[in-house]
Amino acid sequence: MVQHGLQLQDVARLVYGDEERAPRVSDVINGRYARPNADTISRYVQALKIPQTHIDDLFGRLKPADSLAEIEKGIASLARSRSADVRTIETLNDVIASLNRQLSDVGLSYEALRQYLIDFLTEVGDTNTDPVLWPAALRSLAGEIGRLRISLLEKTNEPSLIQERRIKAASAIAQGDRETARQLLEQASSMSRDLYEECRDNFLNTGENYARSLASLGSLAFSEFNYEYAKDCYSRALKIEGLQAERRLRYERSLVIAFTALMARCRDTNGALSILEEMKKEGVKPDEVTFNTLINLTNDYATGRAILEEMKKEGVKPDEVTFSTLINLTNDYATGRAILEEMKKEGVKPNEVTFSTLINLANDYATGRTILEEMKKEGVKPNEVTFSTLINLTNDYAAGRAILEEMKKEGVKPTEVTFTKLVSIGTSYDDARKILADLLQFRGRNPSEAELASAISKIVAFSDAVEEVLEFKKLGYFTGRSVYEVLFSRSVLAYKAEALLDIYFNLPYRFSTALQSPIKQYWEAGRLDEALTVSVAAAFTAAAAKFFKSEYQFCKIEFETRLQEAEEASTGDLHYAYGLAAALNQEQDIARFHLARALSRATLEGRVVHIQKVLATFR
Repeated sequence: MVQHGLQLQDVARLVYGDEERAPRVSDVINGRYARPNADTISRYVQALKIPQTHIDDLFGRLKPADSLAEIEKGIASLARSRSADVRTIETLNDVIASLNRQLSDVGLSYEALRQYLIDFLTEVGDTNTDPVLWPAALRSLAGEIGRLRISLLEKTNEPSLIQERRIKAASAIAQGDRETARQLLEQASSMSRDLYEECRDNFLNTGENYARSLASLGSLAFSEFNYEYAKDCYSRALKIEGLQAERRLRYERSLVIAFTALMARCRDTNGALSILEEMKKEGVKPDEVTFNTLINLTNDYATGRAILEEMKKEGVKPDEVTFSTLINLTNDYATGRAILEEMKKEGVKPNEVTFSTLINLANDYATGRTILEEMKKEGVKPNEVTFSTLINLTNDYAAGRAILEEMKKEGVKPTEVTFTKLVSIGTSYDDARKILADLLQFRGRNPSEAELASAISKIVAFSDAVEEVLEFKKLGYFTGRSVYEVLFSRSVLAYKAEALLDIYFNLPYRFSTALQSPIKQYWEAGRLDEALTVSVAAAFTAAAAKFFKSEYQFCKIEFETRLQEAEEASTGDLHYAYGLAAALNQEQDIARFHLARALSRATLEGRVVHIQKVLATFR
């Protein structure tokens, strides 16, 4: 971060836009501050990255002859290359400084201490350990060896021969001559032998520290959604002997989570099954979440059922998610009902998802209603999905209306799906408006764009629909693209094209794609001049392009005539439409001429960009 000239306050400002807030980067990455989202984490990581070329210049592979200063540079560079946060880098620097003081205090050479660490890593079978973990291990080891040397140099009541060997052993330890120290201590008294064994125990304790470091890296990888690296860290940590049972259990659980997260990212069942096999080879026992994830990735009920049987064989008890997911895989109500009974028999209580999924498989409203009553009897509270699914089973408006009232009574808020279905089975626009009013009162928020579009779809006459859109505007409702597309899908043949465009341009919002239906209506009615008029107002739409392509000879004559009659200042739309029509019909010279004039008159950025793209396609 320093290489980029950034301070903590700069990073906080980049992420939060706030000069005062400067949380530790690691706090943010690990979710201890304001629960950051993935984008926030990504921006922090990017702010802390050092260019790879800079790392390559600073750091090569460590060699035994490297000085401590070179080792320090390498460690700092590695930390930065791993996108370590500021606190991690500061901690590494503090550890190195502390290590220097310790070496001086206990009379150890750095080379001797480094050799001790290499010996230890050889014993635990991990000579390729990442040097970024060395400072913490070295500091711990230096402390333990230093305390051993001090104890050996302390004056005791032992015979001078033993004390002499203790002093020589302390000197050998300081020089890194481990074998000589071992021989001297074995020649000494049993107390000296006990001290040596204590030293070996300290080596094992250092191994547990190393495992904790790996687990910390795994946790950081989880926060960055790097599940492959998290899996590797926890897998390596679990291979270290002497871990406490509680810690080992925690690491095993994290490793299962990493495997399951990787499985969830698979796009097919085969990929997920290969991860399951990898888990088994490594001796990692999958849990119910792992199997549920696998079932959810399957495409058919037979495969899902086979996974359930394997789950039971592995001694993993299926839960409500397992059975609900399996029910969702079948398209047969009888099979779904059988799964529900199997679920109850195994002592697994169905939840609202289970019952809602089963209702979705019901063949008729009566069956769905029976399931709902069974659900209530089981003490499971139906939710908005349950009621919306039930409404979807009926084509009777009165029954749907009754379900809406039942939702109100149960305190369940209707969704867009609820409203859309009720509107579709209603007999009139009055029904839709009444439902709209009820939902507004019940939910306490304005209707959504989709709900307003559904309501407008029940109005037959275009003029009535226009009045309703204007009324929506007065009420403060946002009428988006889908509303206008539904509005202009009403029959507009009673209107001249000019009158229709007057209505369009005087509406609260305008979306050119909404004019595609009028273009088609005029064209199919043989009113080509009016179809062209509307196409000029929506020249870049698919409907206009199709019209320009099919009726080009008519359009060409009409464009020439209208350009002669129009005032020069108002010809921008005509030149634009004429240029697009000519381009569609491979008349590049004409297209280039009119698009160039349209470009000189264009004020909207979108039109400028579109014209430039079309011109760029010409040879």
